[in-house]
Amino acid sequence: MLYFYAGLTPLALLPILLLFGFVGCSTTATGTGTVFKLDLDRDLQNPVLGDTRQIKRITVFWSIWNGGTLLRTVPKPPKEIDPGNPPFLDPTSDQGAEYGPFSSELLTADHVSCNCELIVGTSPDSSSDDKIVIQSTPFALVAADSTYVFTLTPKPNKSTGKRDFVLREYSV
Repeated sequence: MLYFYAGLTPLALLPILLLFGFVGCSTTATGTGTVFKLDLDRDLQNPVLGDTRQIKRITVFWSIWNGGTLLRTVPKPPKEIDPGNPPFLDPTSDQGAEYGPFSSELLTADHVSCNCELIVGTSPDSSSDDKIVIQSTPFALVAADSTYVFTLTPKPNKSTGKRDFVLREYSV
């Protein structure tokens, strides 16, 4: 009879262990309150004289640094911002991107930078598409539970007659 109870005791505890596993107790403890965010400037798609290119897609990821050395990039795979109404993005209705890093990803980090790859073109097909790669300057990680916002914004280039794109950063 003792063997019968010894065999049932682990089975009785199994639902409790499974409950903790499915509720996600282990994953809630690893997150931080820190958020990396990419916003799209409302004027992002406004053409300038001589440059009618529009952004079709944005691929974004964040680089985590320590002492000028790249530690890692997050998330994997990078986030994709696709147009809700193809073929071009609409910064007034299409969302930017955000990522909440895990504490293990920020363990020795002191800076973060935002990296974007833009696909721009003038027609719905890909015959005139160009790829533009942009990286912000590394921004100091100063406080836990902060939101680090990078805004993708246009910047006219008078020497080329085209728009350049820059990332402006701030924390909240």
